Amino acid sequence: MIRKHGFGDLLGQRPSPASSLRCAVQSGLLYALAIFPVGFLFGTGRMLLLVPHLGATIAVLVEVPFMLMASWWMSRMCVACFKVSATPSHRILMGLMALVTLNAAEIGLAVLAFGESPLGYLSDFESPAGAIGLSAQLAFASFPLLQMRRARRGAYPPYDRKHRL
Repeated sequence: MIRKHGFGDLLGQRPSPASSLRCAVQSGLLYALAIFPVGFLFGTGRMLLLVPHLGATIAVLVEVPFMLMASWWMSRMCVACFKVSATPSHRILMGLMALVTLNAAEIGLAVLAFGESPLGYLSDFESPAGAIGLSAQLAFASFPLLQMRRARRGAYPPYDRKHRL
């Protein structure tokens, strides 16, 4: 299936700048919305199984590598699916859109499901476990850009159905 990014593709030309930006924004939205349920499942497991035995900080340190692996893979899939331009500005836009979307979803969950205030959610970042989680979110946002640099160096072939991770 060939993805169309505007009238430029129909004419055999490059996608327009507006459609390229739209691809980066849409890819960032999908990236965050796909990782959010994974984080919810891992976070639930962490809170129920690990925190009572290991404490919050160690439990987060156990969870983060798995979240980052899932995020790395999902970033690659979203870049390939939306054919996000291999330019720093598009990859940064994708990462920022994903970070904002992810944090909006997390604040919404904290407020609606757990009765926490938005400021209460943000104050959790002051704890060691919260700081580790925030660092992981910043890494999550940087993955589209880091993958662009790896692809340029030939670290792995572009994603297609023959080259799955």
